[in-house]
Amino acid sequence: MTSVARALACITHSARGSMAEGLEKERQKFAELFTTADAKEGIQAFIEKRTPHFTHS
Repeated sequence: MTSVARALACITHSARGSMAEGLEKERQKFAELFTTADAKEGIQAFIEKRTPHFTHS
């Protein structure tokens, strides 16, 4: 699931629930992003001072 898909899921979820539920869903989806291959590639590229090669995964 891409970051855009996660953002859309948060928007959809928050439209149906409370602010607290929406913020919790956002926290969960944001945390998931750090486990993706693209996150690891972005961090590694930053450390190595090179352009990242994202796979959108």
